[in-house]
Amino acid sequence: MVWCGYRSQRRGSRHRLAALMLMLGSVAGPAFASPALDRAREYIEADNLPVAETLLARHLETSPEDRPGRLLYGQVLAWQGNYSAALAQFDRLLAEQPEDVDALLARGQALLWSGQPERALAPLEKAETLAPDYALVSTVVTQAREALNPTQPMPAAPSQTPGRRVHELEASWRHERLDGGYADWQTQRIDYASSRAGAPTWYAAALREQRYDAWDTGIEAGAVFPLDERWSLQPEIGIASSPTFLPEHYLDLAIQRVLPRGVVSNASLRRTQYEASHVDRLALGLERYWGVWRAAYTLNVSDVEGAGRPVGHDLGLDYYYSGPSSVGLRASLGREEEAVPGGDVVTTDVHSLSLRGRHWLTPQWAMSWELGHLSQGRLYDRRGIQLGIRHAF
Repeated sequence: MVWCGYRSQRRGSRHRLAALMLMLGSVAGPAFASPALDRAREYIEADNLPVAETLLARHLETSPEDRPGRLLYGQVLAWQGNYSAALAQFDRLLAEQPEDVDALLARGQALLWSGQPERALAPLEKAETLAPDYALVSTVVTQAREALNPTQPMPAAPSQTPGRRVHELEASWRHERLDGGYADWQTQRIDYASSRAGAPTWYAAALREQRYDAWDTGIEAGAVFPLDERWSLQPEIGIASSPTFLPEHYLDLAIQRVLPRGVVSNASLRRTQYEASHVDRLALGLERYWGVWRAAYTLNVSDVEGAGRPVGHDLGLDYYYSGPSSVGLRASLGREEEAVPGGDVVTTDVHSLSLRGRHWLTPQWAMSWELGHLSQGRLYDRRGIQLGIRHAF
């Protein structure tokens, strides 16, 4: 079996074939018996390479000497067309063990897939000398030699695209208890997202909320457009049908830039239109990723028609475990606008604290949850719980 066929061989279960090769071939053995690597294989089997990449990157931060993990990480990068990053992983392995046949093979394949058959031959021929009976090495050496002939098609990786598009659908329910004589609130949502690494992400939601003994319904939709490796643009819109307390509509435009050392900066402008007034908001944020942690801060400056300019602060801290699963803390303080029955908008002091998480039971199914408390000035205190189930396909 070969996991580096020609373009005509790339359809169907190419990633499952590649994962099977990894399990039975070059990276098999006792050293491969790692929960993190086993988890990554599950996502490779599910054709979700971006998540497998993230999981392996975090695993190597805590276990940098795991050679099978680094080899698999480089192969996942190469399958997604990120050849320079993949070659860096293979070069590190070969610097430590220059006669590692599997690393030589992987390096040669990455060079071959990137259209450099002349450079691929050196590591491949060395691997063939070290392991003359290794059938996969012999096959790839033959492909590299054939690729030097301009009349032959260039061998391609199992996927020259950044993984398949992943769709996610979540149904959630939220219940909040208020003091001050107010009736309980509840929210029902269905969220959908479609993403692929390096390509636009699309998302939408339908929601139904009950507040002040009234029901409102609305829809939201948005997208994230990568402009290049560092910049992305995110427009979003929301519309409510005959709203009592939800805004009639809102428009939001955000821009994000990836900075060195795991820092991400973002800024957004939002116009929210209520029946009796509107709110303009500028949000400026910073995020920092390190290891299995993420920290975030956002400054919100609003201009409420006829009600001043409240300023708010949002903070977040997340811990990631078992790949994409996470648990996080959210806090906010400052002043914030709040819609009340009749379409009026008031500003109050706000303090909130919540604990939330998303736990992936399998690569396809996850549970989400949140527990929180919010004090809306002298209006009321809210205590809420949210539960959801998410399906990736």
